[in-house]
Amino acid sequence: MNSNHMTDAEYHAHPAMNYSRLKHLRDSPAHFRNACDNPKPPSTSMSFGSLVHCLVLEPDQFGQRYEVTTETNKRLKAYKVAKADAEERGLELVTDLDLSNAHRAAGNVLAHPWVSELMADPRTLVEHMHFWEHDELGPCRMKVDLARLVPNGLMGCDLKTTKSTNPYSFKRDARMYGYALQAAHYLYGLADLFGVQFGNVALDWRIIAVESVAPFDVTVFELSDETIEEAMQEHDTLARLHRICVEDNHWPGRNPHAELDLTWRA
Repeated sequence: MNSNHMTDAEYHAHPAMNYSRLKHLRDSPAHFRNACDNPKPPSTSMSFGSLVHCLVLEPDQFGQRYEVTTETNKRLKAYKVAKADAEERGLELVTDLDLSNAHRAAGNVLAHPWVSELMADPRTLVEHMHFWEHDELGPCRMKVDLARLVPNGLMGCDLKTTKSTNPYSFKRDARMYGYALQAAHYLYGLADLFGVQFGNVALDWRIIAVESVAPFDVTVFELSDETIEEAMQEHDTLARLHRICVEDNHWPGRNPHAELDLTWRA
């Protein structure tokens, strides 16, 4: 499927399995089913992250996705009217202040030596859509930020906005939001895209983390081999769970019975 002729809206509306849906299986099949049937609008932090993504990876698409307003007070009627008008035309309203901050964050990302070198390489895929068939998940899709077939294997990376690039807090966020599981899903897609088999290639995944507040610091985190292996195993486990739920047409919650120890320990 030549998916890169799809618009961003068409891609996000496609029913194939992506990470944004798959991650809810980590909670339970019931949470997954609810997330698929009742998608939530993006949060403020997610919208800012998407804006930074656009400025870094698809700057030519900015005018087709966004409209800028000088009104910064989002509670005022003037802002709400402008927002509704923009949405009616298929655009997202962004304030001057948010755009200025996003430009600062994007500028720092593009100035990072490793990122700039990767993006300057003509072999690097940027915001590449790909669809593939998974034995247990069925049709799958991804839109990988940056990826390359390197001499010894697959290399991909994801751009994330974050409150802090402090490694301790970012590690906590990465575990909470399942960034390694996302890497596993994308690596399955890259293996299909490049026609390689796991076991014969090295897997290299990195996260470009940029702070969403000044000084908009940038750190490139590399997932360890152990982290990637555990994430691939988790992906396989969730894929089997999904197949069983589909076959049984049963989407249970976390656990109908569980012990909760509230003993206070000093």
